[in-house]
Amino acid sequence: MKILVIDDHPLMLKSISSTIENIPGFEVAGTFSSEDELKKFLSEECNRREKFLALIDLQIGPDYSFELIKELSKKQIMCAVYSMYTEVPFVINAFHNGARGYIFKNFSEEDFVGALNTLVKTGYFIPPEISASFTRISGIFAGMTKKEQQVAELLMQKLSNAEIAAKMNLNVRTVENYLVRLYDKTGCHYRADLINFLQGNETSANFLTGGGMDV
Repeated sequence: MKILVIDDHPLMLKSISSTIENIPGFEVAGTFSSEDELKKFLSEECNRREKFLALIDLQIGPDYSFELIKELSKKQIMCAVYSMYTEVPFVINAFHNGARGYIFKNFSEEDFVGALNTLVKTGYFIPPEISASFTRISGIFAGMTKKEQQVAELLMQKLSNAEIAAKMNLNVRTVENYLVRLYDKTGCHYRADLINFLQGNETSANFLTGGGMDV
């Protein structure tokens, strides 16, 4: 399997590529530090009908790679995320945009190799430690609007309502309305519990106990 590695950290790019080159049956077909470099490469390779697996850092520069994953998936390029972000909503969003695998950067080399082999063999890989949470929370996310999902993802980053509003170009009151909907859909009543729920953590004493919502 030919692998395209996209990461804007030179040392990480070198380390991942070196590890992949030592796995039987895998070959690094290209390394890229930006989307533009990758797209230039693909435009030159478009007539060769090569089958690639793109291993993509979830955040390249200031932006997330969800749109890149969607674009590559439409071109029948298998995509897997390789990221330090272990929160379930990021995994769900990656799969929603076409990713077929999600590998944590804190994996051991053995686990990393195992994840790649599983992905190529089955066409799918979710880290075992979040599998149950992924299944549970993906059902909740499926019932959210795109805006609600965006608010949930920003909430995961522990941003304030004002910061979320600025990121999404909304007013604070609108963000508060989205949060009320998230509380209603998840059954949470406090901000900390909502964050824990979205992360797939165990519920705390404040979860589903009634009372007012912490908007």
